[in-house]
Amino acid sequence: MKYLDVIGLQKLQAFVRSVDVGDYCVEGILEAYSCKLAGSDKKLSRSLDQEVAQDLSVSPEGVVLSASPVGPLTEAGSRRTLIYLLLTMQHIYPDYDFSLLRAHNFSKEKGPERVKANVDTLLLETTKAWANENGGGLSFLEQLWSAV
Repeated sequence: MKYLDVIGLQKLQAFVRSVDVGDYCVEGILEAYSCKLAGSDKKLSRSLDQEVAQDLSVSPEGVVLSASPVGPLTEAGSRRTLIYLLLTMQHIYPDYDFSLLRAHNFSKEKGPERVKANVDTLLLETTKAWANENGGGLSFLEQLWSAV
């Protein structure tokens, strides 16, 4: 995976690194990565794919592991989604080891609208701080969703 320098995220990224909203401080990371595997990512991807396949083979009829938040792990696309999640977290937080996480450690959202609504709610105070610091124009959330 490769870090993508998305111009629309730069100012937002600088802002969310540390936002004091009064009762608490928001510390966030806004980064974009490609899903093209290279170098050590390919090796880790193959290793994780083999581990999941091994887990499926010892599970009774693969029932327990086949249904997961990322989709049925019997399908390569679902395993790839899990691997992309793990690799992305590994790139963002290189000091941590996410290799033991599996599909059951994640939850599936009901849809993109629900995710957007949750993010909008969680970042409400951040949006207010953005408006205080940056004045008029597009709101923090408008710029965020435009960049995404």
